[in-house]
Order: sequence, then C-alpha cells, then structure tokens
Amino acid sequence: MKEIDIRDIIHILKKRAWLIALIAGITLLVGVIYTFYLVTPQYRAFTTLYVGRNVADGVATDAMVYQDLMLGQELVNDYRELATSRQVAELTNEHIGLNGTSIQDISDMIDVQSRTNTRIIEISVENESAVNAMNIANTVAEVFTERATVIMDIENIQVIDKAILPEEPATPNKPMNLAIALLIGLILGVGIAFLIEFLDNKIRTPEDVQQILGLPVLGIILSFDEDGKTGKRIEKKAKGERK
Repeated sequence: MKEIDIRDIIHILKKRAWLIALIAGITLLVGVIYTFYLVTPQYRAFTTLYVGRNVADGVATDAMVYQDLMLGQELVNDYRELATSRQVAELTNEHIGLNGTSIQDISDMIDVQSRTNTRIIEISVENESAVNAMNIANTVAEVFTERATVIMDIENIQVIDKAILPEEPATPNKPMNLAIALLIGLILGVGIAFLIEFLDNKIRTPEDVQQILGLPVLGIILSFDEDGKTGKRIEKKAKGERK
C-alpha cells in the first residue's frame, strides 16, 4: 500500500480542491433549499407555573420544604402526562376552537419541563402560527391548573409568566443548518478526493514508477511542440549516469 505523508495530503487537497468545493457547494445548496423552502417554521411560546402545596398552619420547617421540593421534582413526569393528556387537549380545543387540528396534534405540540431545583414548571407549545402557539400555551396552563386541582389534589398552582407572542421562529435554526450542510459537504468532498486518489493506479511521473513498480527510472521523454521548434532535450538516466 502506498504510504503518504503530510506533503502528499496537501498535494491531494490542492489537486482536488475544485471537486471538494463543488461537493461542498452542492450540499450547501441542498441545505438552503431544505431550510428556506421545505421546512415549515415553528414558533415556540411558553408559560411558567409554580406548583406547590399549602403547609399546615402556615409553618414550614427546612425538612418539610426539602421534602416538598424533592416531591415536586418527582412529580414532573405526572405533570407532563397530565398536560399532554387527551382530556387537557380536548378542553384546550374547546376553549380556542382550533379547526382542522386533531386532539393528538395538540398533545404533540405541548412539552413540560421543570426548572432545576425548583417547583416551577414550564409549559411550552410549538406551532407554525405564533398566535396559536401563544394561545394554546396560555390555555393549556389554565386547563392544567383546573385539572391538577381536581385530579392531583394540588391547590397551590400559580401562573408566574403568561406566554407572549413570539417574534421569531424557534425552528429551523438557519445558521446551524447551513453550517452543518457546509461541513458535511467538506467532509464528503475530502473523502471522495482521497478515495479517487487511492483508486487511481495510473503511472504519470517517474516517482510513480519507483513507488508503485519498485523499478529504477532509465529515461524521461519530454514533450515537443507540434512544429518541433521548441523541442526539449531527451534525458536518459541509468545507474546515476546522464547522457
């Protein structure tokens, strides 16, 4: 197998630079088409709620507060299941009246996360309409508060921040998509360039004869012009002698 060093790598990259640039340009074009023309922008709106419980007689010890916080962290999955349940989706649809949107679609839009080491949860909604994303997030928060009180017996739920109208879409991330497309193109281009180079077994230079065939170079015949006016000398080399 032919061994290569850093000079060979640089030579291959220079030699196939046009191919690498072409492939990178193609993948970048595909990324532009996908990002700007094929993907539907999604807007994200979110509302935050405090989910706690009333402490008896208004007295809270450090141990009780810690236990309450740990319980809140463990209940995040319960909150998520309730917020994305069919019941909440149906009530949300009744309040807003989203025509042409199924109950499952509404549930799929909703996500629930907790703020680290707090009893604050975030209900976020992604939708192709910024207005719908805001309205659904606020309505889900209201319905969630009502159903959590009934189903989970939680009385102390307060809305901290209502969802506001998002000005910019959350997805797609255009700069990241284009950067990834360009990076993929460069990687593919370099890979294909080296693959072509390694599969090319043609002999073009005296060095190729020595490296591939392991034979000494006996002579080099240089090219002549068609009219023979600027012909170059013929060199012969064998065992270190030149004639």
